[in-house]
Amino acid sequence: MASYLAGFRRCWRVVAVCIGFVGVPMACEPPTAMNGDWPESTAVLEKAEGALAAGDAAVKRGAWDEAFEQYRKADNVRYGTVGAARWKALGDLIASAGDAFNADPVAVRAYARALKADPKYPGIHLGQARILMHEPLAKPTDAMAALDEEEQAHPGNPEVRKLREKVQARLDAEKRAEDEKRATREAFEGDRARRQLEGEHHEETAKDRYRTQSVEARGIFCRLEGYRVFGDEFGGEYHSSTASGTFAGALIQCVNKTKSSLYFPASEFAIVDTLGRRFAIDASSSFDLAVWKEDRSIANPEALQLHPGSPRFVQLMFDLPPDVAAATSTRLVFANQGMQVVFEGDVVDAEH
Repeated sequence: MASYLAGFRRCWRVVAVCIGFVGVPMACEPPTAMNGDWPESTAVLEKAEGALAAGDAAVKRGAWDEAFEQYRKADNVRYGTVGAARWKALGDLIASAGDAFNADPVAVRAYARALKADPKYPGIHLGQARILMHEPLAKPTDAMAALDEEEQAHPGNPEVRKLREKVQARLDAEKRAEDEKRATREAFEGDRARRQLEGEHHEETAKDRYRTQSVEARGIFCRLEGYRVFGDEFGGEYHSSTASGTFAGALIQCVNKTKSSLYFPASEFAIVDTLGRRFAIDASSSFDLAVWKEDRSIANPEALQLHPGSPRFVQLMFDLPPDVAAATSTRLVFANQGMQVVFEGDVVDAEH
């Protein structure tokens, strides 16, 4: 009241000044609101009420965007004109439409306005939770947090309890799906690890078996490192070798234990089958494989010198009947001393 009277005193002082200059009294506009200290003018009230009425009319037509803008205009003209009840009701109406791509953002803003108008008004957080469960953008974790807020402020609401059950069911389903996905991933990783271990064990077992296959003759010690079947042909675009049967290769490591260099005794190596048939090294395919593979660590046996104490890997190639190449009784012999070779699995592509 004191500020109101002070305002009118200032107004009459202005009128007195006007009379002194022109000699006639002048009307004075009623004071307008300033920081809440002044009474609002009729024009302000009418503008706010007009926007409010327009917003209500837009709600009846289902024009959500227009309703929101008119309500926002009413609050901007005179804050508090709309109130939490109207903002919340608008949010509820929009949320019931369930249009996550168009209407939901407007409903979210309406609920935010309702919270600003009255943070304790019932049902606002419930409405937010409903929006957060709209498909396809459902966010059950956020929805549960909103329901917790609602339950804390207004306990005992059956609608909150009902929606909470739905949200919890969704969370449980997502957890089950994630658990199943994790179990599948772990099973796959475990199976892959098992296969890898089995493969490594198989490889080590094969190496161990081959390493027990060794002979020594003429002062040369040779150990079988591997054996594989290449098929009836290998090579590249410009050069290839074709077998009358199938190509088989034995990889050996040899060490000259004498005191002087020796030529590799290629003629004393052979594959022997159960019938006693001997199959000599196929010199041409041994040479072709060495050239084509360009593996300098594995030597072609022809004209190869073994120097004292220097191990050399040598690839011996044979053109064998397929049944001999794959037989478990087949032997690689050096100076009539045999080493067992075992073909394990499919034919190996020489390119790999």
